[in-house]
Amino acid sequence: MLRLYFVDVEHGQAACLLSSTGAKIAYDGGSKSDPGRAFKELLIKHPFNIDTLVFSHFHFDHYNGL
Repeated sequence: MLRLYFVDVEHGQAACLLSSTGAKIAYDGGSKSDPGRAFKELLIKHPFNIDTLVFSHFHFDHYNGL
């Protein structure tokens, strides 16, 4: 089973994919005003380590929230 979470990060969205094999992939991070915000709430509810980070492109508003 694949679980996909979308996170509101002010300027767009971030996504986190949790695969049935245990892989955890974060896609984009957003959030200009709050570094680390992207997955903070999700990690509080479901603690885990992220295995892979994927950025659509390397602009500050796509990685600052991670």
